[in-house]
Amino acid sequence: GGHARGWGAAPVTRFALQTEKPVQFTCWNGLDKHAKGEKIVCSNIRTMEQLVTKCTKACGVSPQPTFLHTVQGKPVKSLEQIQDGGHYLVIQSGAKYNKDSLPKALPK
Repeated sequence: GGHARGWGAAPVTRFALQTEKPVQFTCWNGLDKHAKGEKIVCSNIRTMEQLVTKCTKACGVSPQPTFLHTVQGKPVKSLEQIQDGGHYLVIQSGAKYNKDSLPKALPK
């Protein structure tokens, strides 16, 4: 089975060469207790505005905010702050972070 083993190794090598894997995270409507997390993949995202737009649409939030929040309520205003596998809140423009309104399913 030398052939099979070689075939099995190929995808691993290919994957290792792929240096830029898009960041993935979960965004939530920060004011909806019954909200479900929406998986976001940051491919083709160049600006924070594009990312916020994508998250806002995914969560069905309106009006669109200019930035996201961490689960603890801290503002996230740049792409550098987004961590792979993280959880972020979309809180509609004009509203404030409210611990009592956080989605129940949100991992604390």
